[in-house]
Amino acid sequence: MKFTEDIRLRGASLLHQQCWQWGCDIRRENGNLLLEYGFERERPPENACSRYSMNLGKRRVVVLWGFGFFTGRSLRSGVYLNRYEFCPRLVNVEGAVFAPEALCGGAPVRGRRAELALLAGAFRWMARYEEWIAAHEGVEYRRTGLRSWGQPFVDPVELPACWRSLATDLQS
Repeated sequence: MKFTEDIRLRGASLLHQQCWQWGCDIRRENGNLLLEYGFERERPPENACSRYSMNLGKRRVVVLWGFGFFTGRSLRSGVYLNRYEFCPRLVNVEGAVFAPEALCGGAPVRGRRAELALLAGAFRWMARYEEWIAAHEGVEYRRTGLRSWGQPFVDPVELPACWRSLATDLQS
């Protein structure tokens, strides 16, 4: 298992796009898709990002913010990825986090097998989420949101395979 420069570059692009898409899902005219999918929302103090968390079973959780995501065996410790840096870090979480500064300073994951497996599992979960979005809302919903982003993007039809490929490469 390794965390290569190729994985970092591909992952950075995918995660930046994914965070944009989650934002579109939150702002959807007909209601918040993250809540519909089963996430719990915690409202932040003023001028901070909401926190969305979900128990994935088998002692795995995922937490989403506009600035990145966290995955762990509990809400207290795991792997954090900043939306813009894609440098996975081991973090201990103290209380409710609503700003990236609260997750700074963790050790880089690098080649740690358990943490890379946790991260690969989160990427596979992202692929399943995107498949649910396509089945629930249709591919054009995603394309419309991505066109409003104004940046190059991976087509929503290809996105689940991209997340799975990244997960596989991370574990090879």
